[in-house]
Amino acid sequence: MDLPGMNYRSYALTGADPQLCADDCANDTDCMAFPYVNPGFRWPDSQSECWLKHAAATPVSDDCCISGAKVGNAKIE
Repeated sequence: MDLPGMNYRSYALTGADPQLCADDCANDTDCMAFPYVNPGFRWPDSQSECWLKHAAATPVSDDCCISGAKVGNAKIE
C-alpha cells in the first residue's frame, strides 16, 4: 500500500528493512504515517526509501511500498 501526498521528509535508508522507517516515524512527533519504498522500485539498484507524512492519506494499492500510520492520534486526510 502507498499513502500518496502529505510528505514532509524523505530519505534513502541504510538498509532494506521497513522497521527502520516505522521506528523513525514512531520517534518523530510530526510523523503521522509513512510508506517504506522497496529497494529497486525506482530503478534496478535504487536504495529503499522512507517518506514521513504529516497526515495519513487514503491508502492506494501499490506493490512499491509497505505503509503504516500511528494509531489514535493520526490525522486522516
